[in-house]
Amino acid sequence: MQISTDEELMRRVQADDAESLGILFDRYRNRVYGFLLRFHGDAATAEDLVGELFWRVWLRRQQFRSRFYGWLFAMARTLALDDLRKGYHRESCFSDLAPEGEEEGSSLPNSMERPRRNDWIQEMAVRDQVQESLLRLPEDQRTAILLREYEELDYAEIAEIMGISVGNARLLAHRARLRLRSLLLPLLQDEEDPCSSK
Repeated sequence: MQISTDEELMRRVQADDAESLGILFDRYRNRVYGFLLRFHGDAATAEDLVGELFWRVWLRRQQFRSRFYGWLFAMARTLALDDLRKGYHRESCFSDLAPEGEEEGSSLPNSMERPRRNDWIQEMAVRDQVQESLLRLPEDQRTAILLREYEELDYAEIAEIMGISVGNARLLAHRARLRLRSLLLPLLQDEEDPCSSK
């Protein structure tokens, strides 16, 4: 069985093939969920937005023209920003885990061994700090750094999704890194000096 590309599947979706949309949903729901979870900091909101996003993909299927991945994440970003502006997002709960059975975007440690309880708690505390810091970034910087560091996109793809130049995408990611560094510096200093608590 030959695996269809995203673009081939979208052509079928444009011909009203809902099964092809289901395949795309299965391919991308975890990645989109991870992006939206990091953007909002709330698991329930991220889940709701994933459903809304794929409903919009279906409604706007005839507007699709280019690469599916960029088109999907551009819509995800717009949806997340609209949700924030409308004030529909819920109070953040930074320690929420991904839905059961999902690996990508999950906040569980990526390890074959089960970590010791204290290590896992410390790792979750660090993730919470990173999430809180991400939420403190301006929306455009947050989008750029999430797409670059978590989705591992190049700057041209980020520029396409955000509707900006490649230079601006680089600048936003750079500014986000600097801001994150300043927000997380106290945490990093605590990690570097294990003797400081003695």
